[in-house]
Amino acid sequence: ETFQESLQALSTRRSYTAQIRLFFLWAGKDLQELGQDDFLKYRDFLIGEKRLKETTVWLKFVAINRFFKFLAAGVRRFKNPLDFRMLNLLFPKKDKGYYTVLTVEEQVKLLGQPDRRTTIGKRDYAILRLMMTYGLRAGEVVKLKVGDLEKEKVEGKRRLWIKDRKGRHRNRVNTAIILEGKVLEALEDWLKMARARVTVSEDSPMFLGFVYDVVSRSLVIDRRRAHIPLSVRQIENVVTRNVKRANIEREDEVISSHALRHTAFTTYAKVGRSLLEIKELAGHQDPKTTMIYVHSVQSFDNHIAMHSPIN
Repeated sequence: ETFQESLQALSTRRSYTAQIRLFFLWAGKDLQELGQDDFLKYRDFLIGEKRLKETTVWLKFVAINRFFKFLAAGVRRFKNPLDFRMLNLLFPKKDKGYYTVLTVEEQVKLLGQPDRRTTIGKRDYAILRLMMTYGLRAGEVVKLKVGDLEKEKVEGKRRLWIKDRKGRHRNRVNTAIILEGKVLEALEDWLKMARARVTVSEDSPMFLGFVYDVVSRSLVIDRRRAHIPLSVRQIENVVTRNVKRANIEREDEVISSHALRHTAFTTYAKVGRSLLEIKELAGHQDPKTTMIYVHSVQSFDNHIAMHSPIN
């Protein structure tokens, strides 16, 4: 676990602890006295008197519910008194653009934005290639280490391990993707340049941060923080910055880093790759999750009824 991951986990624990304490202060009851009516009243209090949005209240109850689930998992006689579904709260909506799919032309245009004559351009180009080709999450890109890329090359291809993927605790998988072609060239080009600038080890972050150098009047790799991975926000900024340069726009939509993930999987579905293949690439534990990414694959030129022998 990296220092940054530890900070994020600590921040989440503190936030959840605060929400749980606020609930018990409001309820004024012991654990064994709580019933569903108490949670319904707390919901009404937050929405009615506190005037909080239902989506905000939903997040508060997530913390409370996870606390009770934790207790139920550790104490056999304890039963979770909260029925989350009975709260009938609105699920927080994703930002518009979260599920945007870029056209092939837009993808090519986006990849043309980083200036690959510069070190930071090589880094950004490699990040965009990885995300658009393999659908990696920003959080997965952040966790990549130099040693995750296997040294052995087979038929011009190399294996990259994506570790601690998103999913249920203790059920998170490590999966390997096979790099080849332009995406492998981009990553090798960046690593070659990075090694020429700073000392890196197998445990070094795959992608490094930059700082402005007054002498050369240019962006250079930040040597002092070469052991610290980029943050998720920094990866998202790489995407946002290059999307803006490419002048790719959607009305009332912000094209996020997740849009690149959605683009990758939808593209594979459109060219006929199976749901199972896409599920494995995405690192999903449930095929239903993968279906979200392939909802738009049918077109007037190629749809399911065309393949019926009786139609």
